[in-house]
Amino acid sequence: MPKILIIDDTPDSLELIRYLFVTQGYDILVAEDGQKGFEMALREVPDLIVTDIRMPKMSGFDLIKKILETPSLSDVPCIAITAQAMKGSHDKILSAGFKMCLEKPVDPERLLAQVESFLKNRIKKSQDTVTEDAKTDLKAPSLNKLVLVIDNSPDNLELSRMLLEYDGYQVLTATGVREALVVARKMPPDLFLSDVHMPDGDGYELIREVKKDSTLCHIPFVFITASSWKYKDFSKGLTMGAVNFIIRPIEPKDFLQSIKGCFEKKTKLGEEDGP
Repeated sequence: MPKILIIDDTPDSLELIRYLFVTQGYDILVAEDGQKGFEMALREVPDLIVTDIRMPKMSGFDLIKKILETPSLSDVPCIAITAQAMKGSHDKILSAGFKMCLEKPVDPERLLAQVESFLKNRIKKSQDTVTEDAKTDLKAPSLNKLVLVIDNSPDNLELSRMLLEYDGYQVLTATGVREALVVARKMPPDLFLSDVHMPDGDGYELIREVKKDSTLCHIPFVFITASSWKYKDFSKGLTMGAVNFIIRPIEPKDFLQSIKGCFEKKTKLGEEDGP
């Protein structure tokens, strides 16, 4: 999961921002001054830094200068959060190297939207520059495999599509149960990857329809849902014929390994059914 470093010398502000990110499933690091924040950034190399400007020991301006001068940190996006409202302060902050400046009190929706945007770009950049060894580690039996991803959240849908296509899969998408059935019957996939809760019916309704269809019933079906899942949901999904139940948030490598495992499980079952 993406790692965010929050640096702020005001405990209430630090805790509020930390709590906001924790609810979204991010891995959070905190520091109460610029010097400690820089030392932590060197050790952990976060995916994003959110920092106050006025802090003891090292200000936000000194911090961004050191970050930009450090090769291992220079491409980590930094967001400034400040109580400063002086004319021209935003321009000064942006020209120093910050990607964005937000005033306190922070608008939670705006902050989360911007954080998600920065992290998506960083994940994409990381994928584009991944080493050949990492590609080998992540590689699944993906040649000519078609995955149908069903999710009503555009962000979840795009992230799954991006990861799967990166690993060599072909991907079809649908935003609900009815659309998924239309797509699958027109072009049967090699695997269903479905969210549980959707506006026009849930994933359980979808798997029920899939298992009733003679042309689709043999296709592996995987559920993917947020961490608020309950054991009874997991048990119900497997009882209905799902081969796996993936829980978000999940690291990209673990996600791809889970998908790979579903195809391997299908192969083993086929071997057991044979003569």
